[in-house]
Amino acid sequence: YEAGMMINVGDFMIYPRVMYRDNLVHANPRIDPTTSSGGIVNPGVSPRNRDNDPFAVLDNREARSAEVFVTYDPTGESFFYDWDNDYKEDARFAFNIGGNYTEYPTPTDSFQFFSPAFDQNLAFPNGLPAEDVWSVSSRMVFNPNTRAKYILNIERGFQQSTGEADGGTRKFWELEGKIVLNNKHIIQGHAKFDAFGPYDFQRQFNLTFPEQFYLDYSMILDGSGDQPGETYGTSTQIGIRGIYRSLDENSETGYVEGVNEYLYQTVFYFTYMF
Repeated sequence: YEAGMMINVGDFMIYPRVMYRDNLVHANPRIDPTTSSGGIVNPGVSPRNRDNDPFAVLDNREARSAEVFVTYDPTGESFFYDWDNDYKEDARFAFNIGGNYTEYPTPTDSFQFFSPAFDQNLAFPNGLPAEDVWSVSSRMVFNPNTRAKYILNIERGFQQSTGEADGGTRKFWELEGKIVLNNKHIIQGHAKFDAFGPYDFQRQFNLTFPEQFYLDYSMILDGSGDQPGETYGTSTQIGIRGIYRSLDENSETGYVEGVNEYLYQTVFYFTYMF
């Protein structure tokens, strides 16, 4: 069951939603095989996966969820949730803030990952446990004048992986920002703490990093728009980028304390758009 209501009050939109989902059949528990004193073998039970059972309980798991977001956008022509709003938002100030809370009262079956070594899908040993997860986030866009744009994203969350149960549920901070000056100079970056890595497989394998820092400066070589952000998403650019991640036992395999406690990279790049 799902229900929601979009409430528009002047320049504000309030959007609360709730969801209640049950399963006709729950996920399989893991019961290891045993042999009794009389020699009787109990084969045990393994969690299901999609390759072996189309009714495996994964993303369709039992859930009770609630969410509410408040959005302020005084210029409807540049819709706040369009995919290219970073480029097109023309309000002096627009923002959203909200959060969601989900109770997962039962575990899942086993998610899968593709193994290059075996050239096939393999299942994780266990499903994800029952858990209550949540996140709170906000996105803000500032256009103080016609030659500058500032974008800020903040998120605080407590979320599970999308596959590996070992390591537990992660609590993290994420802060991302972007500055566009004179429709020519772009500075963007992020600071993340105890967050998943940027690639899908890192959340799939529950890999987090104590600190992640990213800073990028680029200059547009062919843009000439009057509105900040009008061309910077489709223009030829030249830039330099720095990336830093610290490591711990929850990060990539091969971590050794005192030996490889961080990674960093500096990149000079040229992007030609045509």
